[in-house]
Amino acid sequence: MADQFSESDIRPINFESGQKQALEQDIEWLLERKDSFVKVSCPACGSDRSRTLFHKYGLTYRECDNCETLYISPRPTGKILEEFYKNSKNYAFWAKYIYPQSEKIRKTKIVTPRVQRISTLAEEYGISKNKIVEVGAGFGTFGQVIVESGEFNHYYAVEPTPDLARECEAKGLNVIMEPIEKAYLEVTNADVVVSFEVIEHLFNPKDFIKKCTSLMGPNSLLILTCPNWKGFETQVLMEGSDTFDAEHLNYFSPSSMKLCLESLGLEVLKLFTPGEIDVDIVKSKIEKGFEVKEDKFIQYLTSRTDKETLNNFQRFLQKNNLSTHMWVAAKKIDL
Repeated sequence: MADQFSESDIRPINFESGQKQALEQDIEWLLERKDSFVKVSCPACGSDRSRTLFHKYGLTYRECDNCETLYISPRPTGKILEEFYKNSKNYAFWAKYIYPQSEKIRKTKIVTPRVQRISTLAEEYGISKNKIVEVGAGFGTFGQVIVESGEFNHYYAVEPTPDLARECEAKGLNVIMEPIEKAYLEVTNADVVVSFEVIEHLFNPKDFIKKCTSLMGPNSLLILTCPNWKGFETQVLMEGSDTFDAEHLNYFSPSSMKLCLESLGLEVLKLFTPGEIDVDIVKSKIEKGFEVKEDKFIQYLTSRTDKETLNNFQRFLQKNNLSTHMWVAAKKIDL
């Protein structure tokens, strides 16, 4: 893990106060519409049995009694979310300041390894590398890197947000500026469909997965990434974790993600947690005054200054599906 990066590499500290202010404006916007929020069942298994785990930002985080998925309920409707993302101050701040400053290291440390990992997964499971579709392409960084790599013959970006779609077009990418439910009109029979850090934001994750599978051809892969709320960082920090924010509505665990995908006729081929900054995030939080209460081991671990010990512990988290960053690769079951 010699090339491991830190939280500050991808979230520059000098923008912390500005980003916090933008986030607070977004939360205020959402809470002004709280009377229109709706109660939902578990997004993974559909159970109505749950308990309140904690409150944060005026929102209620509930844990499913059946599969232990964590989710916000009541939550903003799909219509409110659509308006929210069009007007988000936090997203605008990231686009203007954080992404441009961190883009180089994100390309090197996150996106390039991501491309290599997807290529390896396709080869491992005998998937053609002809056509890949990214749903929620954002600023087009992944698309740019994968096109430059030549790993796949054709890349398509599905990005309904006009400003982001223009960013993708400026990078010379094939862009479908439509919601995913209309994307099949322009692209079908994809060999690989990928979506990075999207599913946790959605009102109805299962509907989204169904729409992703509609783009897939025979013998194809669906690859998703999202937080693993049963991971080290989120379990240690709990509501103090920045992973638990007003935008993330759904928090899967490895077991509940598998359950969700299998309920939709998908076979999970591989599920793993390759996150690299759990320990760094926890250490940084504690140094800023976060109390780990009576957990002497965490106090001792994060007080260590030798990088080898901390890196070894992060490797342990990765190998045992205990990191807070999760990947899953699945395929449609041929009937």
